[in-house]
Amino acid sequence: MIDMKEIIAVVILVLTGCSGIPKPNTASWDPAPRDQSKGEFWNPTAEEKSRAVSLGRWFANKHLDLSKNDVEKMRTDFTGWFRNDRTILWIQFYDPEIHQPLPSGGFEAKSGGFPTYFTVSVDVENWIVVDHYASPE
Repeated sequence: MIDMKEIIAVVILVLTGCSGIPKPNTASWDPAPRDQSKGEFWNPTAEEKSRAVSLGRWFANKHLDLSKNDVEKMRTDFTGWFRNDRTILWIQFYDPEIHQPLPSGGFEAKSGGFPTYFTVSVDVENWIVVDHYASPE
């Protein structure tokens, strides 16, 4: 006979063990505006990269249905640029066991590849995800 307490304990264990990535508290993050007159692209600081990656990983876990483990093992490549009057940090997330950087160290944009490759665009003045690309083909 199955004990209901055991079932409840297993359900709680499964739910807590499968918890996702918590949403970063972006309210305390300062905007990171850039001077667009200096060109189309800009270089993010280490702190901006870290913040944007944490937001991107949360987004992928929550909205792209990727597991916490899958999202956390992915590497990243960055491009800071201006698009539609926004200061964007474009992040390429990729599984290093499947996708390799170019010899130059950069990572070529590609079509398809999801779930082992996807991109997230973060508006660094408002610290929100404004776009993403996640296509299997």
